[in-house]
Amino acid sequence: MSNNDHLDVPDFVKNAGRVSYSQPGGKSDAKKCLIWSNDLKSELIPNQYLSRDLPIADLVIENPVEIEDGKALWSGQFGLRGIGLILSGGLSSQGKKASEDAPPLVTVRQTPLGDTALTLAVFDGMGGAGSSIIHFKTTQPTVECSQAYIASRIVRGVLGEIAISSVGMNAQDLEARLKIKLGEFSTQNGIVESSKIRGSMAKRLPSTIAAVRCDIPRELNINKKQLIEVVWAGDSRVYVLTPKSGLSVITKDDVVSDDALEQLRTDPPIVNVVNESVPFRLNNKKVDVELPCLFIAATDGLYGYIYTPGYLEFLILDCLYRSKTVLEFSDLLLKESSLLASDDVSFAIAFIGFGADIEKVRYTFQERYRKLKDLYQLFADKPSIEGSESLIDTIWKTEQRSFNRFLGERYE
Repeated sequence: MSNNDHLDVPDFVKNAGRVSYSQPGGKSDAKKCLIWSNDLKSELIPNQYLSRDLPIADLVIENPVEIEDGKALWSGQFGLRGIGLILSGGLSSQGKKASEDAPPLVTVRQTPLGDTALTLAVFDGMGGAGSSIIHFKTTQPTVECSQAYIASRIVRGVLGEIAISSVGMNAQDLEARLKIKLGEFSTQNGIVESSKIRGSMAKRLPSTIAAVRCDIPRELNINKKQLIEVVWAGDSRVYVLTPKSGLSVITKDDVVSDDALEQLRTDPPIVNVVNESVPFRLNNKKVDVELPCLFIAATDGLYGYIYTPGYLEFLILDCLYRSKTVLEFSDLLLKESSLLASDDVSFAIAFIGFGADIEKVRYTFQERYRKLKDLYQLFADKPSIEGSESLIDTIWKTEQRSFNRFLGERYE
């Protein structure tokens, strides 16, 4: 397999695990990482106001591609010791000046042991629970925005600091840091005094979080398993997609309903979310996943308006087979999901074990794509079908076992 050394990637990534690399003057590159910037033109507030300044010397920043209507796309193909890593991401807003979803967090860094640490995460500022408007006093001039907008970006900033500086993703540490940061921001900007929390739904600075972290070893054997760690609160999700088992959800939504199809139909209330006004908890889980695979972190804008929970797999593969490049795939998936959704959409996807070749991804998933295309052809031909609930129920019964396999639920 090729080492993909022809790719234009940072030296600390290309050399990770193969050659000891350091900057002039002896400064170690162990904490450097490739991180997707959230410095978008459509963003109201620069990131430095929401988290501690990160030294540029320790970052390689690659700006996303911003397109019309405040949408933004991320893509990258990197050579990692002959294994390769393909990254994709997207963000769009629905009818607002700026998305209350924060830009997805995507970081790749070399650990002191020479492994490659990958973190993907999404953050959904909850516009219903945090719809009240605040005046951001830290900036000059003062900026007016929703608490949901602010919350998602604060949570992103805190996790970003951990992702580029820590080994692992300790849920308790992250939870403690979030409570401190949200409390500090609330006090500094007078949110506690000015906000009157009415009812059980309203909260100060509410946001979901769904993050996946894995340390890719120096020698990664394909067809083996990779340990991943996930942390979440709310209804944003982490999925894994494999050629053998298809789409499986890793996280379990913090909502009153346990059935994913029922959640699509009823949109049940969220019972646990990151916020500053009431107690919350971060869920965490470690699981082994088979390689090669896709890791997907997504807010509910990507998956909350589709026909069945498993339709997301078809949507991803269909966009993949209709695209020639990773950037085209990101663009098409963002457009197709935004057409279905009535909410902000954000996602980050990592393709692991395919080299840096999107054609290999298509080849690997061609059998599953063929089956799903036949299964969902009726919806493709006629998106709005009267009396389709029985068809949806039938399809969901075929998807349920593999979709929920990491949740430990059994089905007859």
